[in-house]
Amino acid sequence: DVCLLYGVTGATAEKLARARMASWKDVAAADPDRLATASGLKEEKARSVWLHAQAWATGKPQVRQPPTFPAGVPIHFYDIETYEGCTYLHGDVRVCGGEREEKQFLARDPSKEGDAWHGFLDYLARDKHAVVYCWATYEYRFVKRLGEKYGGNADGRRSLEGMKDQCAFIQEHFALPVSSYGIKSVAPVFDFHWKAEDAGGLNSESWYRDWIEKGDEAILRKILRYNLDDVRAMEVIDRALRDFCRRT
Repeated sequence: DVCLLYGVTGATAEKLARARMASWKDVAAADPDRLATASGLKEEKARSVWLHAQAWATGKPQVRQPPTFPAGVPIHFYDIETYEGCTYLHGDVRVCGGEREEKQFLARDPSKEGDAWHGFLDYLARDKHAVVYCWATYEYRFVKRLGEKYGGNADGRRSLEGMKDQCAFIQEHFALPVSSYGIKSVAPVFDFHWKAEDAGGLNSESWYRDWIEKGDEAILRKILRYNLDDVRAMEVIDRALRDFCRRT
């Protein structure tokens, strides 16, 4: 159905239906100009819908505009876990040239939130010039709050102030065969899957509460693995898109 295409609302689907395009296969078989004329969609919207249909048809990314990937600097893929406003875990995958490193900074209870924050900042500050990616904007307000509350290494904080939204970067430059650009939808396009079947941010909050109450190390290991899977997914997506651009 055309509603599988990212960005197709009910109103857009109605316009496509009047143009006798009920499936993404119909859209993929058209071209952007004919699509715009037949449906009444604006040219930019028609091209976006068509590119997403091409992505579904080929099972591959479609380039919206050529991207410029960061090069020659360490890249950090960064994800946090929170519980009732407390940022209890910072997960990071650092990639620089052919080297990679995984690090996590954990507050084993909420009172250690500041220690985890300072540990992460000190680690990040080792790279005077680095690119830090997060997925969407969830991390932004928590990072700001942590800096205001605990301060910390100035170099590390500067790197986070320039944090880049990897999700927005991908949406700007690529059309993918997805209905949503949430990381749980995007990563499987590149054959990455989470180990935990119930992986999710809300579940991680529940797991952390259970950890505090029960002290079960198996629960803690599940939290740590879920967090690492999030940052590993970001790394896999980045590497796959770089490879795709080199081949095309």
